[in-house]
Amino acid sequence: MLRLKIAQAASAHGGNIYYSHLDSPIGIIHLAVYDKCICKVSLGFSAASDFKNYFSFLHAFKLIDSHPSTKPFKEMILSYLEKGVPLNDAEVAILRGTEFQKSVWRAALNIPYGKTRSYGWIAEKIKKPDASRAVGNALGENPVPLFIPCHRVVRSDGAMGGFTGGCNIKERLLSIEARGIYSDNGI
Repeated sequence: MLRLKIAQAASAHGGNIYYSHLDSPIGIIHLAVYDKCICKVSLGFSAASDFKNYFSFLHAFKLIDSHPSTKPFKEMILSYLEKGVPLNDAEVAILRGTEFQKSVWRAALNIPYGKTRSYGWIAEKIKKPDASRAVGNALGENPVPLFIPCHRVVRSDGAMGGFTGGCNIKERLLSIEARGIYSDNGI
């Protein structure tokens, strides 16, 4: 089961953030690990700039490139993209975000693999029924797409809606899950 760990006042504590990138079926993915938890995933056309911008506020941290601690997360991502293996066995560290954003991200974790829900569904789940647009904005700030499955959130009319990695990547991720190529018994 995916575990969400909220890192409190992370920027004040400092420490090491290990980062790397991988070539994947959906393009280059940048990822970072903090305290043995995945803390950032950037993908799509703005991956490199998004990655740099996210860490620009973390002055107390040391960024270390190509560290072995990123390897298990690279393997998880590739297994998901190539074989459809759900990303359930990971711990996620949220280093920044408003309480509203965190509530949206927690709600997105409740969307089953291979299913979609609307922005309005999440708004209802967090008891803010008129906040569909704000939900979309919060999902756009999701620091760990793939792990927090914001790609499973679509418009109420079934249209894709937005995705920070680009709608073409969102469609590919939904297609991977819709094919149901993963099975617990290995078949």
